[in-house]
Amino acid sequence: MYAVESLDYMPRTHPTRGVCLLQLGACLFAEADVSSNSSIERCIPVFRDAWKCTMLLPASRIEAAFRAAKCFALLDQPSHAAQVLKEAGDLMPDMEPRWTSRKNLQSWSALPCLALPAAACMMALKAGKSTADALLLLEKSRGRTQNSKLDFRTEVSLTTGDKESVELIRKFNQLRVRAEASTFDFESHKLTEELKTLAQQIRQRPGLEDFMVLQRRLTS
Repeated sequence: MYAVESLDYMPRTHPTRGVCLLQLGACLFAEADVSSNSSIERCIPVFRDAWKCTMLLPASRIEAAFRAAKCFALLDQPSHAAQVLKEAGDLMPDMEPRWTSRKNLQSWSALPCLALPAAACMMALKAGKSTADALLLLEKSRGRTQNSKLDFRTEVSLTTGDKESVELIRKFNQLRVRAEASTFDFESHKLTEELKTLAQQIRQRPGLEDFMVLQRRLTS
């Protein structure tokens, strides 16, 4: 397994490590014998490492968590699966459309995110959690999913105001275009963080306190 060996030489801070981990986990799972616990168990640390990799885009991290939970479920370890899915649900706000590229939005329906609420609820019940806890988890994740599906992207413009505010918003638009064009997870992640920082700066300007603040349509 050259892929496994190559990861031993790749620094944990390498920008493409998360993508490599996710792909390696997928390959290991494809080759795994579901009747053999050992072949399933070796997939879990790979998917969990990918899930913990902050350089990955939120969608990819959620996919890694979902795959890890599936492995735990096959091993009849619902409590571990439920915990992973719960943590993945907490990451779903980062999938909001205003911070997500159009490419990722177009593939949204194919993401494990849509199955996350039901899977999290089911695993919680199998793990012995109360019905109330399971329903709370279901509604929490489902609300975030629906928020992301119902929200929309808008172009940001400011024709009046002080020059500094106009310049900040111009930079914001330019940065978002760069994030849209990025084809690498680590670069998209970096640009997204820069966008969030710039948005915070813009909100400090008079009259722009609500700049790009998401209006929740459903309880999250």
